[in-house]
Amino acid sequence: MTSAETKPFEDQLLAQRAALLAQIAEQRGGVMGRAEVANDHFGHPEDSPAEVSTARDTEFAIGEHEIATLGHIDAALKRIADGSYGQ
Repeated sequence: MTSAETKPFEDQLLAQRAALLAQIAEQRGGVMGRAEVANDHFGHPEDSPAEVSTARDTEFAIGEHEIATLGHIDAALKRIADGSYGQ
């Protein structure tokens, strides 16, 4: 594919990447790390252990999905840059 053909895909991927990074930042409350956010969410003694475990597992699964998605987007952008995208 030529650079003119890949440009719309590159633009879409960059927009998806920016949106995902913004979503992650919003979910974390800004510059906080995932461990700090998890501690804030799950550090309440009144919560049942089962509830905390389920919520924590769900949040970490979502985080893993976000990381995997970013990896796929970055890999596609790399293929666009090296000219192998769409082959």
